[in-house]
Amino acid sequence: MPSYYRPKNEFEIVTQEKLKLYLNKINDLEFKALLSLAWLTGARISELLEVKKKDFIITSDEIKLLIKTYKQKNHPIRELIFSIKDPFTNFVLDYLQNLDNEQTLFPKCKRTYQHRLQRLNKKIFGENKNEYITFHYLRHSLISYLARELRASAWEIQSWTGHKSSAYEEYIIKTATDRFKGQLGLRR
Repeated sequence: MPSYYRPKNEFEIVTQEKLKLYLNKINDLEFKALLSLAWLTGARISELLEVKKKDFIITSDEIKLLIKTYKQKNHPIRELIFSIKDPFTNFVLDYLQNLDNEQTLFPKCKRTYQHRLQRLNKKIFGENKNEYITFHYLRHSLISYLARELRASAWEIQSWTGHKSSAYEEYIIKTATDRFKGQLGLRR
């Protein structure tokens, strides 16, 4: 592992149960779909804010989401696949029904959604910031799931996440996955 990768702080794994707690407190289908999509795909929030309805390919058993990776040169497109039977997929499908192909799914700016999640954290957990989640935690939950439960290689995780370097993936595979054993729950 390259010695330059050091996580700034430990992140929390967001389980199905914890995400259900958040989704039950939200009345807005748009925000439910965004949180669900972040948890299901592990995409960056900035990537999700660029997604349009035409970027989804829906079949009878899976959903493919084509996402541009803006953090890399030439903006390669990643194909993120998740099962139609995954929990929380119904929020995404219900939200997609009323949109046209050229409309972005989430029209507000990144900061707006981050502030909404911050207010939701306070509503659920009060001032106990140790229990708060972020969009980045949702991303790391999927990465940990891929590493721990599916035994994905560093290259496979890197291609899913769109990271330039595999340093983070190697860190997760070698160090962090044992810490989260059994916390992820059934995802697929």
